[in-house]
Amino acid sequence: MRQAGADTSRIDALIGLLRAGQSVPSSVKEADVPEPAAEFVATTWEFIEHAPVHCQAAAFAFGREDLIPDMFDQVAALNAEFGALSAFVDYLRRHIQVDSEEHTPMAMQMLADLCGDDDDKWAECEETINLALAARTRLWDGILGKILERSD
Repeated sequence: MRQAGADTSRIDALIGLLRAGQSVPSSVKEADVPEPAAEFVATTWEFIEHAPVHCQAAAFAFGREDLIPDMFDQVAALNAEFGALSAFVDYLRRHIQVDSEEHTPMAMQMLADLCGDDDDKWAECEETINLALAARTRLWDGILGKILERSD
């Protein structure tokens, strides 16, 4: 973030609150995290605190591990055009490699092990995945909205 010239005050405040032992929801609120990110964290935290473990695994596998490598690859490709974010791109490339080669296959196996042949569990997972992907879409739409606001 610093390499990109971004204001890190909110993330620094959030990390400080979490290190001080505050809960994630109260820390997000107190740090004045932007609404799209706060909503995304709230959805994720709802899965963590209240969803059955197979639904948590579904949100993790399909809402993060399976889609992040392609998403990060697109961000890294943008840097090739615009430059200036070498440390971030190095992080992204390593993340892409680990997720693609290790994390995604392990996450999918974990989900298969948790659900087995239980159609009800798979249906619950489908609902959770849709909620997770909708939350991520709203996050990215919110980010795009801020970018467009600033470019006007």
